Amino acid sequence: MARARSLSDFGELAEKKSYDLFKSILYRLVQGLFLFKRRKGEVVAGASTFFTLLSFAPVILLFISLIGLMISDSATARDYVMNIVHSSFPKVDSWLYSNLENIINHQLQNHGFSFLEFSFLVFASMGISTSIVFGINILSKVDPDGGLLGDDVRSFLAGLGITFYIVLLVFVGQEGPVQEMVRILPLGEFFILLFHNSFVSSLLSFVFFSMFYKYCPSIKVSNKDAFLGGGTFVLSFLIGRSGYWVYVKFFKDDLIKDYGQFTNFMIALIWVYFLMCCFYYGASVAYSGNEKIFEGLKKKSKSKSKVKSKSKSKGKK
Repeated sequence: MARARSLSDFGELAEKKSYDLFKSILYRLVQGLFLFKRRKGEVVAGASTFFTLLSFAPVILLFISLIGLMISDSATARDYVMNIVHSSFPKVDSWLYSNLENIINHQLQNHGFSFLEFSFLVFASMGISTSIVFGINILSKVDPDGGLLGDDVRSFLAGLGITFYIVLLVFVGQEGPVQEMVRILPLGEFFILLFHNSFVSSLLSFVFFSMFYKYCPSIKVSNKDAFLGGGTFVLSFLIGRSGYWVYVKFFKDDLIKDYGQFTNFMIALIWVYFLMCCFYYGASVAYSGNEKIFEGLKKKSKSKSKVKSKSKSKGKK
């Protein structure tokens, strides 16, 4: 009898703890949404999407030059990187690929890359990381002073971190020179098998973006808040990836009417914008722990009720 009672008490306690946990997570998600809207997260996501589009060709050229230096074959590096781009964005029209390949072939023709051209590509590719650091500063309520050396160094380190993660996640999972170089390393085969597993890649994304949310801003972020932000981003990405076909199925006809031959390009652009919104929403969840968002709404409602009561009392007089 006592044992049954203890099991019942344990079950009630576990149920209460689960309910409190679910309630706190839901509250934090809503709190992050309020912060995302208050700090204009959708506008910041649009700016990062623009810089991603602007820096797309320089980033590809930078990857080709780096891999070409490692394997001493720029043509093989070009084919390898372009195949990865083609597999990552399969719905984009072929004429966009041909124009992009013409730009890359023109750069690789005759002389390859000099140190000055390589430095310019690094500078041009910094647009993505600079916009991301700027957006993180906006959402974490840090004054983005922009031109100081500290922000430039932070943007450069953020760019290195993102680049390193993309190389691990994308290039290691594809057959080619990068995978061959990883295979030579100790435990190389083990890492290759890990990156082929979707669950492991999602777990790596969770850890990476949690650490990014923690160390990128100038403010102090607890591990709990950082992991909440990283989990929000990964979960939003997985939900969006699973449901993106619904958007394409029901709205593609309207997009074709509006954009014609640019339809597939717009679909890819909307997908990048959605990813940026998920990224900044995760940041909002991570940084909303110290924000008194709902208290501010309560104060506003109280002040409005006081004004109404005063106006009513004056009317009676």
